[in-house]
Amino acid sequence: MTRRSSSLSAQRDIELLKKMYMLVDGLWFRLVENKFGYAAALELDNEVWTEFAKRVATRIKKMYGIEGEDPSSIFETIEVRWKLEGWNYEVVKKSDEECIVKVLRCPWVDGLRKADRHSIIPDICSKICINLYREWTRAINPNVSFERDSEIGLGGNFCLFKWKLKRQKSDINY
Repeated sequence: MTRRSSSLSAQRDIELLKKMYMLVDGLWFRLVENKFGYAAALELDNEVWTEFAKRVATRIKKMYGIEGEDPSSIFETIEVRWKLEGWNYEVVKKSDEECIVKVLRCPWVDGLRKADRHSIIPDICSKICINLYREWTRAINPNVSFERDSEIGLGGNFCLFKWKLKRQKSDINY
């Protein structure tokens, strides 16, 4: 009789948790959609991910000892999540004033495509994703703006995430 190893492997365990995390999100959305309709599911999903962003942003910042509240530091907190979830991205610019990241592959869009949920990708990208990262940014520093240009889920070849320190009136020379 062949006995399988029950030892834990960090990489395998992370992969399993990632799949379960994405699965529960998809199941939750479908069940709400089936019971209350698509609009209600989208609205509630947005609320859940907004709250998630607020809590996880500050939790990651604290757990990983990420100092500062500038655009670069905000991205460092997001990068922890992205590495765990398997995003593919390139850092275009990273400074205390501005951070620009080009996303080449989003595991959430990939998952929706795999589940044959192509029709909801535009709403997920234009409502849930954008709000998630705006709230994540605000949770760390409301004086940093967040924008996303070009979106994979809306037909683009990549997503372009931009964080920029807002100029304060005291920063402007008269």
